Amino acid sequence: MRMLFEKYWKKYKEFILYCVFGVGTFLVDVGMTFLLDSIFVVGDNFWILHSITIFSTLSAITFAYVTNRYFVFENHAIGSKAVVKEALSFYTARIFTLILSEVFIEITVRHMGLDVVWMKICINVIVIILNYLFSKLWIFKPSKPEE
Repeated sequence: MRMLFEKYWKKYKEFILYCVFGVGTFLVDVGMTFLLDSIFVVGDNFWILHSITIFSTLSAITFAYVTNRYFVFENHAIGSKAVVKEALSFYTARIFTLILSEVFIEITVRHMGLDVVWMKICINVIVIILNYLFSKLWIFKPSKPEE
């Protein structure tokens, strides 16, 4: 049984860890949204709605960067230039999904009158998938040996 576990762990470790920390990122994002929504009354207030969404998403992005860099992809950059490039790529991808999230929230909450927390859950499913693809294929891909 242990050998079977080790075989699958070795093969799927990155994906499993990404899912675990993805759930953590999701919980940070939705938890911050829930907390801030309970403190401030969103209603139809554009500024409060988007401030909550942006703050909760930036909190989740920071959590995701740290966990992805150190625990998931394990091939993080070495050297200040490489680290800056990696972090810039990570935040750029996440800002893209933040903009996507904002458009979704604007349409579903402000214009359709749906619940902000439930809509945040829905968009997070899409965002997690996109973020994995960006991280795996672009940001944390194994680096080529320097020549």
